[in-house]
Amino acid sequence: MKTTISLCHWQPRIAALAVCTLSFWTGCVPDVDTDESLVLAPRLIAVTAEPAEAAPGETVTWTAWIASPDGTVETSSAPSWSQCLVRPSLAESGSVSQRCVNGEEGTFTALGQGTEVQGILPADACARFGPDPPPVEPGQPAGRPASPDVTGGYRQAMVLIGDASWSYDQLIYEQRIRCNLAGATPEESVRFRQQYRNNTNPRLTALRVLDGQGNTLGEVTPDNPEPVTVSPGSQITLRAEWPLCPDAANCGDGYCAPDESLESCPADCTTPVGCDGSETWLWYDPVDREFSNRRESLRFAWLASTPGLNLERNGVDANAALQETAITNTFEVPQTTGAQIFLWVVVRDERGGSFVQPLTLQVQ
Repeated sequence: MKTTISLCHWQPRIAALAVCTLSFWTGCVPDVDTDESLVLAPRLIAVTAEPAEAAPGETVTWTAWIASPDGTVETSSAPSWSQCLVRPSLAESGSVSQRCVNGEEGTFTALGQGTEVQGILPADACARFGPDPPPVEPGQPAGRPASPDVTGGYRQAMVLIGDASWSYDQLIYEQRIRCNLAGATPEESVRFRQQYRNNTNPRLTALRVLDGQGNTLGEVTPDNPEPVTVSPGSQITLRAEWPLCPDAANCGDGYCAPDESLESCPADCTTPVGCDGSETWLWYDPVDREFSNRRESLRFAWLASTPGLNLERNGVDANAALQETAITNTFEVPQTTGAQIFLWVVVRDERGGSFVQPLTLQVQ
């Protein structure tokens, strides 16, 4: 029997990196007796997509992050990847069709194998998984459009089959799809197309290692993965830092905010660039039929190849993200001189973007 883990988009009812101890379609249920921060065997800890949000017909590159007791697995023939082409039935409570999970013929498209694959989102993705009228299957009644998630977005599920030696050998990832508004007036649809900005993956500017007095022992960045030396038996603080995203339109800051446009700020919006922190996005309330700007929450999962982390998970809510650009955790360094310890910080934003920062500690 396969053990399934869901690399879910963040939702209030789902903890990031929740282990599905039951069949996936019954929902993600964390196993409270399992220390999910401890990497005892190779396992996939995150999938990053570039771009994080894509329109139907757009090409996406997906990267699997595999952590092991010996560090990040850079190359591997596993996992195998496939895109689900069918939605769950009305009788299924989860967001993924069990027919796709079972690999039934005609329910998926194979994408390939390895730690990185490319694929094209189906041209009819917004009909299959979004607000457009869904295709009618032979002999079946007409279906209803999919409902958006709590952020107003839509997702296509992907199934990953891992190696038999992994902690979890079947995994689910959900790709965010850029679709139009459901049931909107022409004016509302135009505003949404003009002001909604696709999600950008979060990205740490630095992961700092501090001693007990707050002094910096070293830091790693996406471009500088050099090991950091720590003392045996010491307690260190891990400080993850990210950029502060603007909360209001400010032409010339390099970020095309929802309230800016190509006409009002060509400097920022000719080639829109997202922010690497907690972004603001245009949200539509279908009940009150009102638009508002919302800011993303950020969630962090911390993992290590040996015990010592104080927290498995923490995060920053939308209000705190208005001014906070760092979060911390502590780690008890083992007494073993000469040991090499591997850690990972997985960052996920509220709209499904993700980022992984590895860290190597050298105990001397």
